[in-house]
Amino acid sequence: HREQEYKCKLCERHADEFKKGLVVDHNHKTGKVRALLCNTCNSQLHVLENKELYDKCMNYLNSFKEE
Repeated sequence: HREQEYKCKLCERHADEFKKGLVVDHNHKTGKVRALLCNTCNSQLHVLENKELYDKCMNYLNSFKEE
């Protein structure tokens, strides 16, 4: 925690701002720890790393674009 000044590595909000605190992000293939993230950033990162889920999210958002 101290190394990151008790902040999410991505959004940089302080751990005190979250009800659940920060979570340990890790590479799911290697198990290597990357950093501490808030739940929101960790969830978003999961979507970005998962091509199929990312594509589904983008298709969903694009279906609501106004022309």
